[in-house]
Amino acid sequence: MKNKVMSAAAVLLFSTAGISWVVAQSKPEPAAPAQPSGPWEYTTLRNSVSSPTAFERELNRLGADGWELCLFDETRSVWVFKRPQR
Repeated sequence: MKNKVMSAAAVLLFSTAGISWVVAQSKPEPAAPAQPSGPWEYTTLRNSVSSPTAFERELNRLGADGWELCLFDETRSVWVFKRPQR
């Protein structure tokens, strides 16, 4: 009886380990973010816009044109944006 219990436990252990291994092997690798192949172009925005709403509109316009924020210089209130060169 003890041998049957041990055999059943071994089968259960190995089958669980086997299933776990198969599941782990079937997970796809996360895709690396695509990096642009060409050089970057940059633009700046100074925080001299008349109202917060106008500033938000300008930020949204830049985002829609493919610009992304890469640096904010707090001492000069300058926002630096980049995008792949077109």
